[in-house]
Amino acid sequence: MVRQNRHPDVCAWINDAVTAVHNELAKGVIERVSMVISSSNSVPLERFVFDVSSLPVYSDGDEIVETDHSSSAEETESPLASIIIPMADVEEQYRATLMKISTCDAKLAKLPENCVFTISVELKDRADPPIGHPQPWIPAQPSLERAGHELKVREHAKIMGPKSTPLRSIETERIKIECWVQESQAKFSLGQSEL
Repeated sequence: MVRQNRHPDVCAWINDAVTAVHNELAKGVIERVSMVISSSNSVPLERFVFDVSSLPVYSDGDEIVETDHSSSAEETESPLASIIIPMADVEEQYRATLMKISTCDAKLAKLPENCVFTISVELKDRADPPIGHPQPWIPAQPSLERAGHELKVREHAKIMGPKSTPLRSIETERIKIECWVQESQAKFSLGQSEL
């Protein structure tokens, strides 16, 4: 059974969000991509985090060569600078990760009704913010921006709380992505009126 959204506005929003993340990933400026699930009053409850800081950065002249298990590096060499990626391995790792995400709700506390979600990205330290017109991203509140590792950890602990559940690491020859889910203190206090 696969759930599918058919509302054109929601589909358009998701496509726009994926395109905006893709554009920043291609530049190599993203450290983490998160899907934040919030209550109807915008209180963060869960955050699915994908650490993509170890993804390789490719220049415009690089050619990405997809291989299967039977191909060797010698068979796929080209005169251009090429990056050899065994796509069967990558697809297998992604499939396993998506299955893990879809079944992790058994380990997580129940969410309330009428939750909303958003996509956020954390940029690497020296990355320029994605500004332009139309503006695809809304800057985070100054208290949540990166201002040194210790401040980041302290602010994160205030917002999300201490509970993190590792989901899976995706690791191939050139690609490494770690993913986990964080649950906020607010999620465990669902009886409070501010939610």
